[in-house]
Amino acid sequence: MPEEKSQSLLAEKLNATGAKIADLTSKVSASTKHAISKTNNAVKAAVSNSKAKIEERRDERAKKAKKDLSAEGIIDNIPPMVTLPEFENERLTIVSEQNENQVMMLEHMQRLSERVDILERRHKARLEELFEIKKNQTVSDEVDEEDVPIIGTSAAMVEALHVLGVSIVWIAILIGIDKYGDGNDIIIASAYPLAIFSWSVGAFSWALYLLHRLLKSGIKIPLSIRFQTSLAVGLITLMGVMLNDDSMETVSSVWTWGTMVTIGLLIGSSMIATAWRSTKKLVSINSEY
Repeated sequence: MPEEKSQSLLAEKLNATGAKIADLTSKVSASTKHAISKTNNAVKAAVSNSKAKIEERRDERAKKAKKDLSAEGIIDNIPPMVTLPEFENERLTIVSEQNENQVMMLEHMQRLSERVDILERRHKARLEELFEIKKNQTVSDEVDEEDVPIIGTSAAMVEALHVLGVSIVWIAILIGIDKYGDGNDIIIASAYPLAIFSWSVGAFSWALYLLHRLLKSGIKIPLSIRFQTSLAVGLITLMGVMLNDDSMETVSSVWTWGTMVTIGLLIGSSMIATAWRSTKKLVSINSEY
């Protein structure tokens, strides 16, 4: 609002100064025309009087005409000097207003220059901040890629075969412990057979091992999530063995689904990682060209 008022005030002063200049020009023009007209009339009157006097003196002073004309001149009565009016006060007022207007315009230009400098500094600082953020993000992405490299497709197949083999060996060991407990009638706490604890602890350790292999293959899983998931698998196995008469069916379902999910995650993550790397290389090549 103050800036708009100052701009309107400057416009009003400029308009007033222009009007005064136009008025002064019209006054000077009228005064000049009047002075020229007055001079022309005086010259015409003097010429006519001179001609009349020459006619009157021609007969009497024929011999002295040349001397009189050369000594006195044709025009006897010289018209008074015409002085143009000088509007000194108005001229000084107009000059003063013009100086004030120039000062105001310089002040406005200085303010605009300062604002442009401030905006330029802000823009430069913002660009530097964005560049720093982008640089930090790039560095963090590179560090993450270096810390946890994602395996390729062939390595994922090898890892899947490894998980499958470990699962088979693990379940074979647990089946052997189950048969040994049933054959020797081993009872824990005088109420629970050995199979309940062997299957639940075995499922817990097996799930924890599978999640550890997924972490080594490049899939990020926090330690708390791994522990909670393994504990949940162990509890589900415990409940299935206690509630179902056929414990082998429950255990085989848990082992089958667990192994399938793990192998699927390994192969899927490797395929996604391979596609991502290929796309990234293509984009980098295109950007270079």
